[in-house]
Amino acid sequence: MDPNADPEYDVERWNETRFFGYWSPSANAGLFVHAGRLRRDLDLWWSHLGVFLPDGAVAVDRQWCRNTEPRGLVNHNLRWVSQESFRSFECSFDGVCEVTSTEALAAGVRGAGSPSLPISWNFTARAHSPVWEVFKQKEGDKSWAGNSHTQQTFETTGEITIGGETLDFSGFAYNDHSVGVRDFRHFGGDDFLVAALPEGAAHWVLVKANHDPSITRFNGHYFSGRDDTGTELTGGSIPPQRDLVMADRNLDLAVTGADGTETTLKLEVLGVLPITINDANDNLNGLDWDGVSDAVFFAETAVRVTAPDGRVGYGHLERSVRRHLADRTSFAVTQPQTAQPETV
Repeated sequence: MDPNADPEYDVERWNETRFFGYWSPSANAGLFVHAGRLRRDLDLWWSHLGVFLPDGAVAVDRQWCRNTEPRGLVNHNLRWVSQESFRSFECSFDGVCEVTSTEALAAGVRGAGSPSLPISWNFTARAHSPVWEVFKQKEGDKSWAGNSHTQQTFETTGEITIGGETLDFSGFAYNDHSVGVRDFRHFGGDDFLVAALPEGAAHWVLVKANHDPSITRFNGHYFSGRDDTGTELTGGSIPPQRDLVMADRNLDLAVTGADGTETTLKLEVLGVLPITINDANDNLNGLDWDGVSDAVFFAETAVRVTAPDGRVGYGHLERSVRRHLADRTSFAVTQPQTAQPETV
């Protein structure tokens, strides 16, 4: 994890966001933590939290603070800071979340209701693989992220306390960090995977155009080893997104290496958090069906990843579509799209 950027107050649509996904096999629980600057006041940070609970429920919270920590984010409940740039970070939380479900989050915005559940965690994370600086590896449209976008995987040790019960919370984390001018008006949806595998990290980013989600605006895939080795993947495929709650709990992601070899990674869904991001860069827990803009609906998903040889890793899969392409009653994606390989 790297430190925060210096804000460019006079640059229109300049922004900064950072995220990490987390899964602990020992606790059978995980996290989604997403934070960034308010576009109209860059020193004011939002954060929204999702906890994938061992019983399959989801707990959520949303917070604001004037962040003065240059190494990350610190507010009254959450501390998330870089210890050594791109090598280690620490995260702790002590607060209360609303207990809900994936389906309830798909029906509307949540995070300020009941039932309330005290949750705290504390863990340290050390780099599992080198950082991937996406735009240094791959040319293409940058408006979905900004001038800089990095991704990385980590191994973690720590514990989590849920309603008074403390569990070992060791596992894996996967982060990204976007900085620069971000214009979400062009963003039509994405398929995004970052995963920690026994032999390295898999990165898969495919961004679709808003005017036609069958067209790709950015298409970048990479595999990094546990050391400084890595290779650009030349392509691959994943089945089109069919609903907002990831009802199909098993997906195959086929990736193609530079030598033409195709490898199929089997993805098993462990937890799903639906969120909303609109064109004003408001980030919400749950799906905002009544907002004024045609927002983007995301399924933030913890996954178990199994390689063809049976080795297992863990990662974060994100899939998204614009609101007008989804049905409010069934949560179905009404026009499933498989994006084409060309970049616009």
